[in-house]
Amino acid sequence: MKVKLFVIIFLLTCCAGTSVNEESIQITNSDLNALENLEPDKSTNLSSDFLIVNFWASWCLECIEEHELLISLNEIDSFKGRVVLISFQDNVSNSTDFLNKYGYGELTYLVDKKSKFAINSGVFGVPETHIIKEGKVIKKYIGPLSFLDVEELDPSDLNHGDVLINQNGKVVRPKRLPSNLYRFKEGTGEARCILDSITSLQNGADLIWIETEKPHIGQIGAMMDEIKKVVPNAKLVYNKSPSFNWTLNFRQQVFDSMTENGDDMSTYERDDLMNEKYDATELGIEADKKIQTFQADAAREAGIFHHLITLPTYHTAALSTDNLAKEYFGDKGMLGYVEGVQRKEIRQGIACVKHQNMAGSDMGDDHKEYFAGEAALKASGKDNTMNQF
Repeated sequence: MKVKLFVIIFLLTCCAGTSVNEESIQITNSDLNALENLEPDKSTNLSSDFLIVNFWASWCLECIEEHELLISLNEIDSFKGRVVLISFQDNVSNSTDFLNKYGYGELTYLVDKKSKFAINSGVFGVPETHIIKEGKVIKKYIGPLSFLDVEELDPSDLNHGDVLINQNGKVVRPKRLPSNLYRFKEGTGEARCILDSITSLQNGADLIWIETEKPHIGQIGAMMDEIKKVVPNAKLVYNKSPSFNWTLNFRQQVFDSMTENGDDMSTYERDDLMNEKYDATELGIEADKKIQTFQADAAREAGIFHHLITLPTYHTAALSTDNLAKEYFGDKGMLGYVEGVQRKEIRQGIACVKHQNMAGSDMGDDHKEYFAGEAALKASGKDNTMNQF
């Protein structure tokens, strides 16, 4: 309520002030189309002496809360009939679904199908609110899409070399991480990912690559649903990263699901689910099944177009080398190599068992024979060790 009150006071102040921006905006119905299938009256006079114009989109998560505020704002007598919502980079169907889901008030809802009006208005992103007085934008209020985490400053707090931003009429300083990179507001990761993906696809990208902090089909699918509202044929590349602890992540997902279903979880410790003692349990088996079908499930439910896994052979090389070293220098000696490596290569038909051939010895012999004939000293021949395989 305090936030809403602050914004309302802010807008009242803006609308009462004098024009501070020379940008002239002419709102005409020729640029815009009224949304269909909505009950509220759309006869608002767009040539009013002042208007509050909000640009929004159905795929914008932050627009949900902001839309509720604008409905409340329009109920104030001095603002009634002066709040205009313009759907940006969206279509009538998605915009209508959004409003039917989250509610709508006695506002003017319009759709900017070709983004012509938004471009002419200098819109940066959504949500963004423009205060227009006598045909001129006197204030632009960039909402949550200002993802930078900032702090207001007192002049006495300024340091040499500080980067300062004029944000909504206040001088603010972006907060930084220990690495000195700028810090984003908490909880904006998915919204930034959705916006970046849409922007990239609309500006030449064929595929998008989304990184998540965990392999969770629901999280990936929710973002793709929002992206596809704007770009229906969006194609996602997803890295099934070895950086994830797949066992722990999926066991915890199953644990949470079983807990929600009211199952008895007294024999499990959520933070210790990596423990081998859970391998043969109902939870462990179910988690493995979900890992096994992850590609098919993610393609079907999250719209992943191309799956990949980065650095798998880095990990297999490290694991096999470690296991070989333990056995070779342990009780098994040379059997550690023969049993764990060579015998498997032979029986599985792995070409690398003939490592000389793989290194090009045959080509080298052909080269020698071409120039030296029968006098060529070749690596191959009936006595060559590769013939043992």
